[in-house]
Formats: sequence, structure tokens, C-alpha cells
Amino acid sequence: PAADSSAALNFTIRDSGMLAEVAMMRHVDPTQSAQTMGPARRSPFSIVAESESCWDGFTIPSRFTASWDHGTETPFPFLQARLESARFF
Repeated sequence: PAADSSAALNFTIRDSGMLAEVAMMRHVDPTQSAQTMGPARRSPFSIVAESESCWDGFTIPSRFTASWDHGTETPFPFLQARLESARFF
């Protein structure tokens, strides 16, 4: 969000305690997105965690997918990532 606004984050946690999803309304810049045309706006956005791993005593999502238009009929997954290691400073 812009510096003068805020955004609500919605966390979904599995019964095991693992993070399942983070969802929010996020700013869409139409000049940076092939999927979105028109004026700048907010769009439903989510990151879904498929697995987690532990490094140096910290457990974090290690495989996840980020999507625009979360919760709609046409979600647009644009990033799938897998962490293979993590270092904490």
C-alpha cells in the first residue's frame, strides 16, 4: 500500500501450526502487469504455502505460490518458488 494507507493481512494456519496462506488487497500497477489493464487499483492477492522447512531453528515456508485475483473465478498464479536454504543474520 501507499505510505499513507494500511492493508489488512489475513493469515490461515493449518491445525499442525503451519502457515497455509496469507491474503490481502494489494496495489496493482497496470504498467507492470501484463494481466491488468486500466488505472491503478487494489486486487485480491495471496501467497499459499505448500510446505515448510527449518534452518537454524527457524521454520519458514519453503514452497509457495503467489497469485493475483485470489478468491475469484479466475485466479492468476504468477510465481511458484522453492527455498533450498536460508541464512539468518
